[in-house]
Amino acid sequence: MNKVVFEANNEKNTQIGDKVLCWQTGIILDQEQTIKLEPLPLAFLKYLAQRPGEIIDREQLLAAVWNNRFVSDDAIRGVVRKVREALNDNAKAPTYIKTVPLKGYMLIASVGTVSKAVVEQAPISKKITLVYTVMGSLGLLTIVFMNWFAGQYSSQPIENNPPAIAIERLTYMSGMESMGNYSEQLQTIIFSHMKDMSESASLYRKNLVNGRVERLTFDKGGHYNARFSPDSSQVAYIRETSESAENIITSYSSSGLSDAQHRIDSDQNKEILSWSANGESLYFRSSQFEPQQTGSTSIYRYNLANRDWQQVTFPHVQGSGDRMAEESADGRFLAVVRNTSDSRNSLLIMDLLKKQITREQALPFSPTKLLWLNKQNKRIAMSNHKGELYFFDIEQSTLQAQSGLAGDLSDVFYDCGENCFYMRQGKLNKLDMVEIPNPFDKGVKTASTHYESDHSEYYPTYNQTGDAVYFVRKDQSAMHLMRHTPTHTGETLFSIKATNSVSQLSIHPKEEYLGGKIEGRAFIFNLKNKKLTFITSQEAFVNISSWSRNGQYLYFSRLEQGHSVLLKYDVNSAQITPVEQNMKGLYELAQGRTFVIDEQDVLYQQTANGKREKIIKLPIFKLGGWQIQDKFLYFLEIKGISVYINQLNLNNGKRVRKILHQNQRLDRFSLHAQGHKLLITKMLSDEGNLVKVKLQ
Repeated sequence: MNKVVFEANNEKNTQIGDKVLCWQTGIILDQEQTIKLEPLPLAFLKYLAQRPGEIIDREQLLAAVWNNRFVSDDAIRGVVRKVREALNDNAKAPTYIKTVPLKGYMLIASVGTVSKAVVEQAPISKKITLVYTVMGSLGLLTIVFMNWFAGQYSSQPIENNPPAIAIERLTYMSGMESMGNYSEQLQTIIFSHMKDMSESASLYRKNLVNGRVERLTFDKGGHYNARFSPDSSQVAYIRETSESAENIITSYSSSGLSDAQHRIDSDQNKEILSWSANGESLYFRSSQFEPQQTGSTSIYRYNLANRDWQQVTFPHVQGSGDRMAEESADGRFLAVVRNTSDSRNSLLIMDLLKKQITREQALPFSPTKLLWLNKQNKRIAMSNHKGELYFFDIEQSTLQAQSGLAGDLSDVFYDCGENCFYMRQGKLNKLDMVEIPNPFDKGVKTASTHYESDHSEYYPTYNQTGDAVYFVRKDQSAMHLMRHTPTHTGETLFSIKATNSVSQLSIHPKEEYLGGKIEGRAFIFNLKNKKLTFITSQEAFVNISSWSRNGQYLYFSRLEQGHSVLLKYDVNSAQITPVEQNMKGLYELAQGRTFVIDEQDVLYQQTANGKREKIIKLPIFKLGGWQIQDKFLYFLEIKGISVYINQLNLNNGKRVRKILHQNQRLDRFSLHAQGHKLLITKMLSDEGNLVKVKLQ
């Protein structure tokens, strides 16, 4: 392997413990790895290195590192975490940075100068700003995209001089603020707020001139996605109850929201997205308000005066369809984000006057927010929940990634000037896996394991016997597939880029392989040789089913020409062969029973002679949404803000339903082999705030 030769000298380098740090480049060197620190972590470490053995308190850090700007404790802890990860330090048994409770931080490693020496390390990869251009050839676009995607599974890139970021808090409430929307005319933010996960979200507003915060809604429903009309005289939002969701428009004034509320066709499964530029219409997407998908969603425009609906987009794609729509300030263009396959998205620019699509840009990420910049129709900002921010220039047809943002920044909702945005900042530890007793088990409640971690963990899955748990862990540096066993706690199986996602884990009956999805691509992971193999491309819309009873095949379905095709992957020959048309899943249980799911999400039991007996239409057909244990079928259903778990007796058809969670988007669980407990993912109170982000 080629090596980079780094020459150390006294002016630019310092020895900290067994690491060499170059202050000029921010590069940390040792005998195993080369890591570059971002500006804030570098400034933090430099300040501590100038005062080894001293306790540095919060006020000193704010003055020296953050230039007396106000930052949250979460932000400080995030910087400390980055430094510790770069130094490979353990917060519980530190050798570099010690946390002194209620006082501050102290550098406990030795600090010294470095004489001239040559240190050899592995190559330093450089992060290049992604710029995508619209290409006339679809084949060339596919090649470029697949090359990009393949790069997501390489080692983490190092940013070249990322910009400094100033963060100013806009809200200071205890709890979680999200889904902000700003009125320039009123200089007021309207947003959703939850004090903790036990209560529903209410709407609040904050006037940024006088700092006054007021609550606007008081009923028990959850209130989300509030949007000011262009003249700020009305507010549109979504209200969810324990059973349903509805779209509401209400008048807005200094006294709050009026009592006269206009409910818009709640029974037609349409969800408010945004206002038209003239305030006369609203854009919606067709939506089920539940996890199941019965076709691609489209964008609709609703005229408030005559209550007329007009379908605006007609996606014919394998993915979930059109998810977002924002009209430019002059009303000429409509920006639409379209999901074209499982994890593939495109940005469409529609000329509303000419009624045609003028730009179509493939996106290397999944946006959750869309914003026109500078009140013009030339640039668009897009962000998601993973700290990714991209800009699309319509005139140049280029897509550019913003470097330097931390993973705790998300959901851009206002353009406050040159390189200035209103966003949301939340802690990275948002999800915890929790083991709970089976709600239907009337026996003695056995002890449940508590899984301690400072990171987000999700998709926990028991193995066949229930003595091991596989799950996904996310930290600032990467996404990790993990395993807990009685002898190994927190074993890392493999790691990928932090902005990628892992889902639909299926464990081999002999625990020799794992099957699942990474960013929409089906994969096989060999647990013996630690080899990761992708078996489908990202072009496909794939759903993992399960392993065959003998462990030779992984069953999965793929959407082909609008219909699901059941396939099987042979681990011995690495060949994929079709099994049956119009089927989504095949499940061979160890007890000899076989179940199938058709295109309408109907579950059948297959008898020995091949006959299929209908059981029920599943609310959630994907892995984790249902499970069979002995004579019972367990399955989840989501109604508004409530999550229910059902138990259906397969012998007599008796069904019992119990509430599992409220104010949670829980859509998967894993039942223990003995049936007495189950694993779920629980969303934590995020302590999120709305912030002003200024790129220096």
